[in-house]
Amino acid sequence: EVVVPNIGSRDIVMFWQDNWLSGSLSVRFPELFSFSKNEFISVKSMKMTEDPIEHFHTPLSIQAYELFQQLSKIVQNTALTNAHDKWCYPWQNPEYSSIKMYHQLQEQEKAPPSFAKIWKCTAMLRYKIFIWLLLHDRVNVRNLLHRKKIILPNYKCELCNCSTEETTLHVFWDCPFALSCWDSITQDRKRGVNVLDEITIMAESFSSHFSMNIVIMGSWHIWMQRNSKLFQAKTPSLQSWRTQLRNDLLLILHRTKVKHRETFKEWIDSYLT
Repeated sequence: EVVVPNIGSRDIVMFWQDNWLSGSLSVRFPELFSFSKNEFISVKSMKMTEDPIEHFHTPLSIQAYELFQQLSKIVQNTALTNAHDKWCYPWQNPEYSSIKMYHQLQEQEKAPPSFAKIWKCTAMLRYKIFIWLLLHDRVNVRNLLHRKKIILPNYKCELCNCSTEETTLHVFWDCPFALSCWDSITQDRKRGVNVLDEITIMAESFSSHFSMNIVIMGSWHIWMQRNSKLFQAKTPSLQSWRTQLRNDLLLILHRTKVKHRETFKEWIDSYLT
């Protein structure tokens, strides 16, 4: 995906996988690729075949056949030379550049917008790292410990009596306690199918200028309520969650831009008093 081949004999360039024609053909023609007999066939082998249909399982679907006709024209227009195949970087200079490689990799795969909002919000770094771990399913809920082969008396959620395994999605979003927490600060909230969906949808429920602060700190204090019950035998309390969330949001209020500070303060006073 990063390096591209120079024009040559094409005998070592893979027809489907390599970036020899402004991207991978397996991505460009996924329906047709699913009928391919050899996903690692070289460009030269495909070109030298009298009838390219030999390299596909037949009969093709209607959509795959239409793509095959397009592909046949590409194969016909591909020129081979006697030169050896050589690999080069997408930029003109043959020398390696770490910064150019970084930008190349960044262009190929962009993170969801929620990740950028996390790092730009005014919450302390430790809380940003916590929500980043949560998004990557690396917070030590019992389901993760189970997958790590750590033996526990049980793997049920600590916050409820539903006998449900304590997964990241459950403890922060599906658990009745977590639901009551989020419902107390937002109304008619939509639901997502995974953690990223839940965080994105929840953040969209508030003003964009401080939404991620609320989501991050709200998630953190659900985790603190869970840990207090597990390690200190304290009963989870909605009022305790709201009080702790309010206190922490007030602490970061001064880090919010002046023009948004009053709106943020009004939200805290309206929903967390």
